Amino acid sequence: MNQDVFTEEKRQNWKRLEEILSQIKVHGIKSFTADELKVFGSLYRKTCSDLSYARSHNYNPELLRYLNQLARNAYGMIYLSQAKTKGVIWKFLAHDFPALSRKYFVFIAISALLFVISCAAGYLLNQYDSGFVRLVVPPQILDGWDSKETVDLDPAMVPAMSSFYWTHNFGVGMQAFVYGITLGIGPLYMMIDNGLVFGALSSMVLQSNHHEPFFSFVISHSPIELMAIFICGAAGFMIGWALISPGELYRSDSLNKTGKEALLLVLGTIPMFLLAGIIESSISRLAIPIGYKIAFSLSTIAAMIFYFSYDGEKKKKRKFKIHG
Repeated sequence: MNQDVFTEEKRQNWKRLEEILSQIKVHGIKSFTADELKVFGSLYRKTCSDLSYARSHNYNPELLRYLNQLARNAYGMIYLSQAKTKGVIWKFLAHDFPALSRKYFVFIAISALLFVISCAAGYLLNQYDSGFVRLVVPPQILDGWDSKETVDLDPAMVPAMSSFYWTHNFGVGMQAFVYGITLGIGPLYMMIDNGLVFGALSSMVLQSNHHEPFFSFVISHSPIELMAIFICGAAGFMIGWALISPGELYRSDSLNKTGKEALLLVLGTIPMFLLAGIIESSISRLAIPIGYKIAFSLSTIAAMIFYFSYDGEKKKKRKFKIHG
Protein backbone atom coordinates (compact mmCIF):
# COMPACT_ATOMS: atom_id res chain seq x y z
CA MET A 1 0.00 0.00 0.00
CA ASN A 2 1.22 3.50 -0.88
CA GLN A 3 2.38 5.50 2.17
CA ASP A 4 0.02 8.40 1.44
CA VAL A 5 -2.96 6.06 1.08
CA PHE A 6 -1.92 4.21 4.24
CA THR A 7 -1.58 7.46 6.21
CA GLU A 8 -4.90 8.81 5.00
CA GLU A 9 -6.67 5.56 5.85
CA LYS A 10 -5.23 5.27 9.37
CA ARG A 11 -5.00 8.93 10.39
CA GLN A 12 -8.38 9.04 12.17
CA ASN A 13 -7.44 6.18 14.50
CA TRP A 14 -4.15 7.82 15.40
CA LYS A 15 -5.81 11.16 16.11
CA ARG A 16 -8.43 9.47 18.27
CA LEU A 17 -5.70 7.70 20.25
CA GLU A 18 -3.90 11.03 20.73
CA GLU A 19 -7.14 12.57 22.08
CA ILE A 20 -7.65 9.69 24.51
CA LEU A 21 -4.07 9.98 25.79
CA SER A 22 -4.59 13.72 26.33
CA GLN A 23 -7.79 13.01 28.30
CA ILE A 24 -6.00 10.42 30.44
CA LYS A 25 -3.28 12.93 31.30
CA VAL A 26 -5.88 15.45 32.46
CA HIS A 27 -8.57 13.32 34.09
CA GLY A 28 -6.80 10.00 34.75
CA ILE A 29 -7.66 6.58 33.39
CA LYS A 30 -10.15 5.93 36.22
CA SER A 31 -12.50 8.50 34.69
CA PHE A 32 -13.02 6.25 31.65
CA THR A 33 -15.92 3.86 31.30
CA ALA A 34 -15.42 0.17 30.47
CA ASP A 35 -16.45 0.78 26.85
CA GLU A 36 -14.03 3.70 26.52
CA LEU A 37 -11.21 1.54 27.87
CA LYS A 38 -12.02 -1.12 25.29
CA VAL A 39 -11.74 1.52 22.54
CA PHE A 40 -8.43 2.68 24.01
CA GLY A 41 -7.06 -0.88 24.00
CA SER A 42 -8.30 -1.51 20.49
CA LEU A 43 -6.70 1.68 19.14
CA TYR A 44 -3.42 0.84 20.88
CA ARG A 45 -3.30 -2.61 19.27
CA LYS A 46 -4.17 -1.16 15.85
CA THR A 47 -1.41 1.46 16.18
CA CYS A 48 1.13 -1.25 17.06
CA SER A 49 0.00 -3.19 13.99
CA ASP A 50 0.29 -0.04 11.83
CA LEU A 51 3.81 0.57 13.14
CA SER A 52 4.82 -2.98 12.28
CA TYR A 53 3.32 -2.65 8.80
CA ALA A 54 5.03 0.72 8.20
CA ARG A 55 8.42 -0.71 9.25
CA SER A 56 8.05 -3.72 6.98
CA HIS A 57 7.37 -1.39 4.01
CA ASN A 58 10.21 1.06 4.86
CA TYR A 59 7.95 4.07 5.12
CA ASN A 60 9.20 7.57 5.89
CA PRO A 61 11.37 7.63 9.11
CA GLU A 62 9.34 10.59 10.37
CA LEU A 63 6.12 8.54 10.17
CA LEU A 64 7.85 5.64 11.91
CA ARG A 65 9.01 7.92 14.74
CA TYR A 66 5.50 9.33 15.12
CA LEU A 67 3.86 5.90 15.31
CA ASN A 68 6.56 4.56 17.60
CA GLN A 69 6.11 7.47 20.02
CA LEU A 70 2.33 7.16 19.92
CA ALA A 71 2.50 3.43 20.68
CA ARG A 72 5.03 4.03 23.47
CA ASN A 73 2.84 6.69 25.09
CA ALA A 74 -0.18 4.40 24.98
CA TYR A 75 1.82 1.50 26.38
CA GLY A 76 3.12 3.76 29.15
CA MET A 77 -0.42 4.66 30.19
CA ILE A 78 -1.51 1.01 30.20
CA TYR A 79 1.57 -0.09 32.14
CA LEU A 80 1.19 2.77 34.62
CA SER A 81 -2.43 1.89 35.34
CA GLN A 82 -1.49 -1.77 35.85
CA ALA A 83 1.37 -0.81 38.14
CA LYS A 84 -0.96 1.39 40.20
CA THR A 85 -3.44 -1.48 40.51
CA LYS A 86 -0.70 -3.82 41.67
CA GLY A 87 0.45 -1.15 44.10
CA VAL A 88 -3.04 -0.88 45.57
CA ILE A 89 -3.25 -4.66 46.04
CA TRP A 90 0.18 -4.77 47.63
CA LYS A 91 -0.64 -1.90 49.98
CA PHE A 92 -3.87 -3.60 50.98
CA LEU A 93 -2.20 -6.92 51.78
CA ALA A 94 0.92 -5.42 53.34
CA HIS A 95 -0.72 -2.68 55.42
CA ASP A 96 -4.49 -2.17 55.22
CA PHE A 97 -5.60 -5.75 55.91
CA PRO A 98 -3.40 -6.33 58.99
CA ALA A 99 -4.23 -2.79 60.22
CA LEU A 100 -7.97 -3.53 60.00
CA SER A 101 -7.39 -6.84 61.79
CA ARG A 102 -5.70 -5.00 64.66
CA LYS A 103 -8.46 -2.40 64.73
CA TYR A 104 -11.14 -5.06 65.11
CA PHE A 105 -9.10 -7.52 67.14
CA VAL A 106 -11.83 -7.75 69.79
CA PHE A 107 -14.27 -9.21 67.26
CA ILE A 108 -11.63 -11.67 66.01
CA ALA A 109 -10.93 -12.72 69.60
CA ILE A 110 -14.65 -13.26 70.22
CA SER A 111 -14.87 -15.49 67.12
CA ALA A 112 -11.83 -17.49 68.22
CA LEU A 113 -13.09 -17.84 71.80
CA LEU A 114 -16.51 -19.07 70.66
CA PHE A 115 -14.84 -21.62 68.41
CA VAL A 116 -12.46 -22.88 71.11
CA ILE A 117 -15.20 -23.21 73.75
CA SER A 118 -17.50 -24.97 71.27
CA CYS A 119 -14.64 -27.21 70.16
CA ALA A 120 -14.01 -28.28 73.75
CA ALA A 121 -17.75 -28.85 74.25
CA GLY A 122 -17.97 -30.94 71.06
CA TYR A 123 -15.02 -33.04 72.17
CA LEU A 124 -16.40 -33.67 75.67
CA LEU A 125 -19.94 -34.39 74.44
CA ASN A 126 -18.66 -37.00 72.00
CA GLN A 127 -16.43 -38.52 74.68
CA TYR A 128 -19.55 -38.86 76.85
CA ASP A 129 -21.71 -40.13 73.99
CA SER A 130 -19.92 -41.39 70.86
CA GLY A 131 -23.13 -40.90 68.88
CA PHE A 132 -22.93 -37.10 69.25
CA VAL A 133 -20.55 -36.83 66.29
CA ARG A 134 -23.27 -38.17 64.01
CA LEU A 135 -25.51 -35.28 64.99
CA VAL A 136 -23.10 -32.58 63.84
CA VAL A 137 -20.74 -34.06 61.23
CA PRO A 138 -22.15 -34.64 57.68
CA PRO A 139 -22.94 -38.29 56.90
CA GLN A 140 -20.60 -38.49 53.89
CA ILE A 141 -17.61 -38.03 56.20
CA LEU A 142 -18.80 -40.73 58.57
CA ASP A 143 -19.24 -43.32 55.82
CA GLY A 144 -15.62 -44.40 56.31
CA TRP A 145 -16.21 -45.32 59.94
CA ASP A 146 -17.54 -48.50 61.47
CA SER A 147 -20.30 -48.46 64.03
CA LYS A 148 -18.77 -51.41 65.88
CA GLU A 149 -17.24 -51.33 69.34
CA THR A 150 -13.81 -50.55 67.86
CA VAL A 151 -14.12 -47.41 65.78
CA ASP A 152 -11.92 -47.69 62.72
CA LEU A 153 -10.95 -45.30 59.94
CA ASP A 154 -10.11 -46.11 56.38
CA PRO A 155 -6.79 -44.26 55.76
CA ALA A 156 -8.04 -43.33 52.29
CA MET A 157 -10.69 -41.20 54.00
CA VAL A 158 -8.11 -38.84 55.54
CA PRO A 159 -7.64 -36.58 52.47
CA ALA A 160 -11.38 -36.62 51.80
CA MET A 161 -12.14 -35.59 55.37
CA SER A 162 -9.59 -32.79 55.25
CA SER A 163 -10.82 -31.58 51.85
CA PHE A 164 -14.35 -31.56 53.19
CA TYR A 165 -13.27 -29.55 56.19
CA TRP A 166 -11.42 -27.01 53.98
CA THR A 167 -14.52 -26.53 51.82
CA HIS A 168 -16.68 -26.48 54.94
CA ASN A 169 -14.47 -23.83 56.55
CA PHE A 170 -14.50 -21.59 53.48
CA GLY A 171 -18.28 -21.84 53.34
CA VAL A 172 -18.55 -21.11 57.05
CA GLY A 173 -16.36 -18.02 56.65
CA MET A 174 -18.43 -16.57 53.82
CA GLN A 175 -21.73 -17.39 55.54
CA ALA A 176 -20.57 -15.94 58.85
CA PHE A 177 -19.95 -12.64 57.09
CA VAL A 178 -23.19 -12.59 55.10
CA TYR A 179 -25.31 -13.67 58.08
CA GLY A 180 -23.98 -10.77 60.13
CA ILE A 181 -27.08 -8.94 58.94
CA THR A 182 -29.07 -11.09 61.41
CA LEU A 183 -27.82 -8.86 64.25
CA GLY A 184 -24.85 -11.17 64.76
CA ILE A 185 -26.91 -14.31 65.40
CA GLY A 186 -25.73 -15.89 62.13
CA PRO A 187 -21.98 -15.66 62.81
CA LEU A 188 -22.61 -16.71 66.42
CA TYR A 189 -24.27 -19.90 65.19
CA MET A 190 -21.58 -20.53 62.54
CA MET A 191 -18.71 -20.24 65.03
CA ILE A 192 -20.41 -22.50 67.58
CA ASP A 193 -21.47 -25.07 65.00
CA ASN A 194 -18.02 -25.18 63.40
CA GLY A 195 -16.39 -25.60 66.80
CA LEU A 196 -18.72 -28.46 67.70
CA VAL A 197 -17.94 -30.20 64.39
CA PHE A 198 -14.19 -29.88 64.87
CA GLY A 199 -14.34 -30.98 68.51
CA ALA A 200 -16.59 -33.99 67.86
CA LEU A 201 -14.54 -35.00 64.83
CA SER A 202 -11.32 -34.77 66.87
CA SER A 203 -12.85 -36.95 69.58
CA MET A 204 -13.90 -39.55 67.03
CA VAL A 205 -10.47 -39.60 65.40
CA LEU A 206 -8.70 -39.98 68.76
CA GLN A 207 -10.88 -43.00 69.52
CA SER A 208 -9.74 -44.64 66.28
CA ASN A 209 -6.56 -46.49 65.43
CA HIS A 210 -5.57 -43.89 62.84
CA HIS A 211 -5.52 -40.59 64.71
CA GLU A 212 -1.85 -39.92 63.90
CA PRO A 213 -2.31 -39.97 60.07
CA PHE A 214 -5.30 -37.67 60.35
CA PHE A 215 -3.67 -35.06 62.58
CA SER A 216 -0.46 -35.36 60.57
CA PHE A 217 -2.50 -34.41 57.53
CA VAL A 218 -4.39 -31.43 58.98
CA ILE A 219 -1.80 -29.91 61.34
CA SER A 220 0.16 -28.06 58.63
CA HIS A 221 -2.64 -25.97 57.10
CA SER A 222 -5.10 -25.66 60.00
CA PRO A 223 -3.68 -22.51 61.70
CA ILE A 224 -4.02 -20.33 58.57
CA GLU A 225 -7.39 -21.83 57.71
CA LEU A 226 -8.82 -21.30 61.19
CA MET A 227 -7.46 -17.75 61.43
CA ALA A 228 -9.24 -16.93 58.18
CA ILE A 229 -12.44 -18.35 59.68
CA PHE A 230 -12.09 -16.20 62.81
CA ILE A 231 -11.59 -13.05 60.71
CA CYS A 232 -14.68 -13.82 58.61
CA GLY A 233 -16.64 -14.40 61.81
CA ALA A 234 -15.37 -11.08 63.13
CA ALA A 235 -16.59 -9.36 59.94
CA GLY A 236 -20.04 -10.83 60.56
CA PHE A 237 -20.05 -9.64 64.17
CA MET A 238 -19.03 -6.17 62.99
CA ILE A 239 -22.10 -6.05 60.74
CA GLY A 240 -24.32 -7.19 63.59
CA TRP A 241 -22.85 -4.69 66.05
CA ALA A 242 -23.24 -1.83 63.55
CA LEU A 243 -26.97 -2.58 63.52
CA ILE A 244 -27.31 -3.14 67.27
CA SER A 245 -25.24 -0.14 68.36
CA PRO A 246 -25.02 2.47 65.57
CA GLY A 247 -24.01 5.22 68.02
CA GLU A 248 -24.84 8.70 66.77
CA LEU A 249 -25.31 7.47 63.20
CA TYR A 250 -28.43 6.21 61.51
CA ARG A 251 -28.39 2.42 61.27
CA SER A 252 -28.10 2.61 57.49
CA ASP A 253 -25.07 4.92 57.75
CA SER A 254 -23.51 2.78 60.46
CA LEU A 255 -24.01 -0.35 58.36
CA ASN A 256 -22.56 1.34 55.28
CA LYS A 257 -19.47 2.58 57.14
CA THR A 258 -18.74 -0.64 59.03
CA GLY A 259 -19.80 -2.87 56.15
CA LYS A 260 -17.06 -1.54 53.89
CA GLU A 261 -14.35 -2.39 56.42
CA ALA A 262 -15.95 -5.77 57.15
CA LEU A 263 -15.93 -6.58 53.43
CA LEU A 264 -12.25 -5.63 53.19
CA LEU A 265 -11.49 -8.03 56.05
CA VAL A 266 -13.26 -10.84 54.22
CA LEU A 267 -11.40 -10.05 50.98
CA GLY A 268 -8.15 -10.27 52.93
CA THR A 269 -8.95 -13.84 53.96
CA ILE A 270 -9.19 -15.09 50.37
CA PRO A 271 -5.38 -15.34 49.96
CA MET A 272 -5.28 -17.07 53.35
CA PHE A 273 -7.77 -19.72 52.25
CA LEU A 274 -5.84 -20.16 48.99
CA LEU A 275 -2.54 -20.50 50.87
CA ALA A 276 -4.09 -23.08 53.20
CA GLY A 277 -5.24 -25.01 50.13
CA ILE A 278 -1.74 -24.91 48.62
CA ILE A 279 -0.20 -26.16 51.88
CA GLU A 280 -2.82 -28.92 52.11
CA SER A 281 -2.14 -30.13 48.57
CA SER A 282 1.63 -30.15 49.08
CA ILE A 283 3.14 -30.22 52.57
CA SER A 284 0.16 -31.85 54.28
CA ARG A 285 0.35 -34.82 51.90
CA LEU A 286 4.07 -35.47 52.41
CA ALA A 287 4.91 -38.75 54.14
CA ILE A 288 7.27 -37.19 56.70
CA PRO A 289 7.39 -37.44 60.52
CA ILE A 290 4.61 -35.47 62.21
CA GLY A 291 7.23 -33.54 64.20
CA TYR A 292 8.32 -31.71 61.05
CA LYS A 293 4.72 -30.79 60.28
CA ILE A 294 4.18 -29.53 63.83
CA ALA A 295 7.29 -27.37 63.45
CA PHE A 296 5.96 -26.02 60.16
CA SER A 297 2.58 -25.32 61.76
CA LEU A 298 4.25 -23.40 64.60
CA SER A 299 6.25 -21.39 62.06
CA THR A 300 3.03 -20.37 60.28
CA ILE A 301 1.58 -19.24 63.62
CA ALA A 302 4.71 -17.17 64.31
CA ALA A 303 4.52 -15.69 60.80
CA MET A 304 0.87 -14.71 61.32
CA ILE A 305 1.65 -13.10 64.68
CA PHE A 306 4.35 -11.01 63.01
CA TYR A 307 2.19 -10.20 59.98
CA PHE A 308 -0.84 -9.04 61.96
CA SER A 309 1.06 -7.24 64.73
CA TYR A 310 3.79 -5.47 62.74
CA ASP A 311 2.89 -1.89 61.85
CA GLY A 312 5.34 -0.69 59.21
CA GLU A 313 3.57 2.65 58.71
CA LYS A 314 3.77 3.45 62.42
CA LYS A 315 7.47 2.64 62.41
CA LYS A 316 8.01 4.98 59.45
CA LYS A 317 6.24 7.80 61.29
CA ARG A 318 8.46 7.30 64.33
CA LYS A 319 11.57 7.49 62.18
CA PHE A 320 10.27 10.65 60.54
CA LYS A 321 9.69 12.28 63.92
CA ILE A 322 13.19 11.34 65.09
CA HIS A 323 14.91 12.68 61.99
CA GLY A 324 12.46 15.49 61.30
